[in-house]
Amino acid sequence: GEMSTTAPDEHELCEGAGYICDIIDELEDDYFHYVITEFVPGGDLYSILTTFPQHRLSESQARFVFRQIVLGVKHLHDNHIAHLDLSLENVCLDANENIRIIDFGVAALHPLCPSNASSSNFFALSNASPISAIPFSKQPQQGQSLMQSFMCKPIAHLYNKPGKIRYMSPELFGNLAWDAYQNDV
Repeated sequence: GEMSTTAPDEHELCEGAGYICDIIDELEDDYFHYVITEFVPGGDLYSILTTFPQHRLSESQARFVFRQIVLGVKHLHDNHIAHLDLSLENVCLDANENIRIIDFGVAALHPLCPSNASSSNFFALSNASPISAIPFSKQPQQGQSLMQSFMCKPIAHLYNKPGKIRYMSPELFGNLAWDAYQNDV
C-alpha cells in the first residue's frame, strides 16, 4: 500500500469540514434510521494498516493523516458535536487519499449549543442519537465557562457506553464523569 504524503494546499487544511464524510440523505422506516453518505473508496485505516509492514505508517504518513484527523475533529467540536466513536475503523481514505471521518451513529450534540448556531446535517443526525440524552451540565465553578462545565454522567455498564472499548477514555471506562470532547481527543 502506497500512501501519499503530499500536503493539500493551505486553504484546504483550514477546512476541517473537508475531512468529514458528507451526508447525502436520511431515510427512516418503522424500524431503522438510514444515513446515506458519500462513497469513500480508500477503505478504513485499520484495514489499510494491516497491509503495511509491521502494521505502521511512516512518520511522514502518520503526520499527514493525524493532522487531517485533528482538523476534522476540531471542526466537529467547533460545531458543538462530539463524535464519541473515533477509531481507526471510523477514519477512511477518499479517492485522493485524504481522510474522511465516518459513522456518526453515537455522536452527541453539545447540550449548551447556542440556539443561533449554524444548522447542518450533523446537528439533525446527532440530535437523533440515543447518546445525546447522556450529556448533562453542572453549575460552572468560579472562573469556568458554561462550555467547560459540560460533563457526561457515569454510565455503569460497558454495553451502554459509546465507542469501542480499546479506544475508550480511562474516565469513561472507569465509570467516572467524563468530558465528551476530551473523550474524542
